Amino acid sequence: MGGQDKNLGWSADEYAKLVGFSGDWRDTWWHQDYLELLARRLDLGAATSLLDVGCGVGHWGQRLATVMRSDLEVVGVDHEAGFLDAARERAAGRPGRFTYQQSEGETLPFGDGRFDVVTCQTVLIHVADARAVLREMLRVTRPGGVVLLSEPNNLVDSISNRLALHGPGDEMLARLFAFEATCIAGRARLGAGDAIVGERLGAYLHELGAEAVRIWTGDTCATLHPPYDAPASRLHVEALRSWAGQGVGHFGTRERTRAFYLAGGGDEAAFEPLWQAGLASLRDVVAAIDRGDFRTAGGFMMYVVAGRKPTV
Repeated sequence: MGGQDKNLGWSADEYAKLVGFSGDWRDTWWHQDYLELLARRLDLGAATSLLDVGCGVGHWGQRLATVMRSDLEVVGVDHEAGFLDAARERAAGRPGRFTYQQSEGETLPFGDGRFDVVTCQTVLIHVADARAVLREMLRVTRPGGVVLLSEPNNLVDSISNRLALHGPGDEMLARLFAFEATCIAGRARLGAGDAIVGERLGAYLHELGAEAVRIWTGDTCATLHPPYDAPASRLHVEALRSWAGQGVGHFGTRERTRAFYLAGGGDEAAFEPLWQAGLASLRDVVAAIDRGDFRTAGGFMMYVVAGRKPTV
């Protein structure tokens, strides 16, 4: 699958704006004390090398480096060369040794057992075969080393804002949930990734022979309460405004979403009303924020899954 497909059909610059690569919004996904807890649980402080697969502009690997040794070697790879210069700029002046190069996750250009820790964040939701990428990640992990995965269940994650607008008894909530579930099924069938892959990662690691597999969830919420002045809230509101302004849904453009919906078995005649309802829901969130009366705890399901490569 080419880079344009993996970027939901956008160029590198367009995709970076869509998913919040610029700025600090993605860093708000993780509390520092939670990362410190992960480091203790997994003994990350003993690692001397880390590979960040699908690194984007470097957020995840650079955040992990803050709870690891100061001379840590961090290597980031991404299919999209257009992200890597930004990753290098973000890494400048940070403790650690950072290098970035272009590569597909399915064919990592490293020898067996090269890294102490191999990790990814919101990458496996975009690949046609998550097992193939995980197999490569395990291959380049040293025996006894850690594979650390951070991936969501995006169907669950779509509910919080919808509930704040519609309430559990609203027919529109059920219709939009069914619409998104159909799109998720079609997306997987078209080889564009499994948006609920977080649910499956523990089983995949067991299947591929990893040991000591452990599963947690992240501890942050995308909470929005007036006056929306907390730093993370301000960044999240900016992201919502951007998506509403671009007129995109959870699956990208109208054309791409339609392809997923039909591939998932959706009724073509039902698509346009549901697509418009999804856009209207997002615009309604922004309008409610502008009025100062939108409130949500903003829970979302981000799984953290870790396993160790066997030593024998």
